[in-house]
Amino acid sequence: MSPIIGVSVTPPADYDPLGAGTNEDVAPSFAWVAASRFRLDMLNNRPLCGAGDPELLVGSAGEVRIHFPIVDPDAICILMLAPVSFEFELPESASSRPLTITVTYEGGPQVDTATLA
Repeated sequence: MSPIIGVSVTPPADYDPLGAGTNEDVAPSFAWVAASRFRLDMLNNRPLCGAGDPELLVGSAGEVRIHFPIVDPDAICILMLAPVSFEFELPESASSRPLTITVTYEGGPQVDTATLA
């Protein structure tokens, strides 16, 4: 099965990624926006320099993985701690709740995990 590409959306007005701590500690957060659609909100403090749109892969009915691939390894980036958001439409094969989400970043050591009830 080919990956589902996340659609870039405007972060919610009330999203405060630094409200919980320093920028190194801010992990992505998730919220349902419809029965089979969820949003990923994050501070771009993860290794997103040169990254393409996030790809969602279904591992099982209750587990998905989001991966940020590097598409431009020669990108020159300036760290700007700005919030970014993406929405994903889940296929029927990922219909169990709660949903376990793992986020990985090509070229970076971070792995983020969350559960979306």
